Amino acid sequence: MTLNIVDMRQEVLAVLPDDARDILVELLMLEGIQDLCRETSCLIDPFTTTSTKDTHTYPLTVTGSLPSNTEIIGVWQGKYENITIEVTSNRRMDSKDRTWETRTGTPTGFIYDGGTNVRFNITPDTTGKAIQMEPILMPNSFDGVVPEKIEKRHKEAVKDYVRWKTYEKPGRYFNFDLARSYKKDYMRSRNELKVEVAKDGEELEAKPVSFVTGQSPQPIGFSLGE
Repeated sequence: MTLNIVDMRQEVLAVLPDDARDILVELLMLEGIQDLCRETSCLIDPFTTTSTKDTHTYPLTVTGSLPSNTEIIGVWQGKYENITIEVTSNRRMDSKDRTWETRTGTPTGFIYDGGTNVRFNITPDTTGKAIQMEPILMPNSFDGVVPEKIEKRHKEAVKDYVRWKTYEKPGRYFNFDLARSYKKDYMRSRNELKVEVAKDGEELEAKPVSFVTGQSPQPIGFSLGE
């Protein structure tokens, strides 16, 4: 059974001061899980579609196995006719061949635009070829899911994130030593999760790349030390 973020709230409250506010806890839980998803690619939802002749851009989708309050933040891997294709960018393609956007044939790479689309570096010239994509996701609301890899082995990381941020914030709970300690624990767990995810697959995720600039934007959200 899939665990929702709000369903994990009591476990997190149990490690915090008694008068911590629920809404603050839920927000920090969401932030922590989002950071884990961004930094480790621990929530991946593969799907398969087919090519359409002379169509170079294809939408990424979230399958029915996950709720609608989940958003796409990257692509772990892409395949065309069961052959893995590399992630590339507009700038890289321009440096190789200025006419690449007009080429047709069998794609050898794809560009992720940072939203919900991928573009092939070579426009498919055949309809019906298998396209396999593995979008990286994260929950975008309190009702989102706790990714299975976190639920099974890394729930303590979420607790450590919440404790770190609770004790780091100026105010009644501020405690520099506790904040520093829980931050270290969180970072250690995040690195362990990243290694676990990397061992499950040979490919590295495709970072968001603008169709226009070919640049990868920095993640939006937190400023976390290593």
